[in-house]
Amino acid sequence: MLAKYKEAFADALAPHIQIDKEWLLSMIELAPDHVEGDLAFPCFQLAKTMKKAPHVIAQELTWLVSHSFFERVIAVGPYVNVLLVKKSFFHEVLAAIMTEAKEYWLGAPKNQTWLVEGWSPNTHKALHVGHLRNALMSESVCTLLEAAGYNVIRTAYWGDIGAHVAKWIWYYITFDNSAWPQNPEEFCKWASLLYIQASKKVKEDSRYEQEVHDVQHRLEAGEKELVDLWKATRLLSIEWITDVFRELGCTIERMYFESDVEQPGIDMVKEMEASQQTKEIRYSDGAIIADLEIHDLWVFVLLKKNGTSLYSTKDIALAYLKEEEYVFDRSLYVVATEQNWHFKQLFKTLELYGYDTEKLHHLGYEMVELSSWKMSSRAGTIITYHDYRDNMIKKAKEQLEWRDLNDLQKEEIARHVTFGALKFSMLLQDSYKKIIFDMEQSLRFDGETGPYVQYTHARASSILRAAQEASHQEIDYSLLVEKEETSLVLHLSRYADVVQKAAKEFRPNLVARYVLELSHLFNAYYQKHKVLVENEAMMKARLVLVSCTRQVLENGLTLLGINSPEIM
Repeated sequence: MLAKYKEAFADALAPHIQIDKEWLLSMIELAPDHVEGDLAFPCFQLAKTMKKAPHVIAQELTWLVSHSFFERVIAVGPYVNVLLVKKSFFHEVLAAIMTEAKEYWLGAPKNQTWLVEGWSPNTHKALHVGHLRNALMSESVCTLLEAAGYNVIRTAYWGDIGAHVAKWIWYYITFDNSAWPQNPEEFCKWASLLYIQASKKVKEDSRYEQEVHDVQHRLEAGEKELVDLWKATRLLSIEWITDVFRELGCTIERMYFESDVEQPGIDMVKEMEASQQTKEIRYSDGAIIADLEIHDLWVFVLLKKNGTSLYSTKDIALAYLKEEEYVFDRSLYVVATEQNWHFKQLFKTLELYGYDTEKLHHLGYEMVELSSWKMSSRAGTIITYHDYRDNMIKKAKEQLEWRDLNDLQKEEIARHVTFGALKFSMLLQDSYKKIIFDMEQSLRFDGETGPYVQYTHARASSILRAAQEASHQEIDYSLLVEKEETSLVLHLSRYADVVQKAAKEFRPNLVARYVLELSHLFNAYYQKHKVLVENEAMMKARLVLVSCTRQVLENGLTLLGINSPEIM
């Protein structure tokens, strides 16, 4: 909604400085709280062409710029600032939020479909906190795209075969061979420990590596005893991981598995080489490669010389399988940045073979570390998701001990706080930045945390409960004259722009930062000004502001997959 007022400002400026309107729009910003004005335009970059000092340009423009949206236009040093007509601006913003509620702001349907691949763990290994960034980013990006009006198809690609599975099965049949737990969560803990022991054992003696390779070949050859063992343990792994994703609020419409595309990938790569459609795909020392040197992408091995598959083999088959099953406009791969090079090579290889790679996009993200150490399933330096979750819930309950709540309320709120802390910590950082996850810090009710935003929502809900009403009908918005009130409404008006930008750039962190800033503004307002005042007209206006803040906090948290408790 703020975009409408920025555009009016740009329209008013454009005739007087002869500069591209899009550039003008990009330069207009919210005025800082400590200066007079609502929107600001800096004149620094005009100095060279207009051959005047920026503050002189700003002063001259104040006499030329006008619009019905503006109450005043003033020069603040080298800036041209406008003060909006508050009554009409506040009414437009707050009435829209009150009317649209949870639908504020949702974009118009785009008639485009995005196919998103994420939520992609490996079976037979521990699922730890570090894996959550992929699942939570994937889910939040999909929710943002849907909010912006796109149709979204959620798909996952799980590693259920390969060296890690062969290592696990090798260790089990060689050193363990005990009955495994049938409960998925207990199986997870047991299987994770087995994988750690297998990794340590392989390091002890080089001959074990060959034994693991032999098991992998026997699996690929379809040896019944090994395949039956793989299927049974794979099923429990899938049940356990699916339970975790369900608990996190993630929804997956189609699960692909490496085992689904391994043989089709081998056949496809051989066909690509045999077709001679592109000279870059050829045999080299018995292996099939894509020679991408001319494209500055080195050599991409598609099939080993012993005929076994690679990630590249399976990813090629997966790309075509998706096209067979779905009609989509764009395909997004949410995979860690350590695979950046792989996707550049993959997309170029697909392009050379005639695939429309313009619709393919890789969204990379950096890894997660605990504040105390780096996590590694292979090295055993992990805490499983379930153990970490349970510990967080315990600590969240400890923070609620002094609250006047019953045990059931404390349990429910502790879970809301735990998942709010986990999700917000994973989504607050830009995807290209590494996350150092600190449990104690993430659970705090102050600072840059999910519980802080949740608590702000609960505080606003408490005020509204005490008042028992908040209606935008017959409100005198001219009574909202405090600077903190203007700051709140201006920030609320930015919500649509933030959501659109976050969806366009696949950046949930923009929404997380937005609700955090909204919480800061609301708490500053609440500390300074009473809402439930004797002046009924004033109270009604302030209650609408509180209600709108609460609603937008809820909407923003929903985009992040976080619950908004009304009591905390």
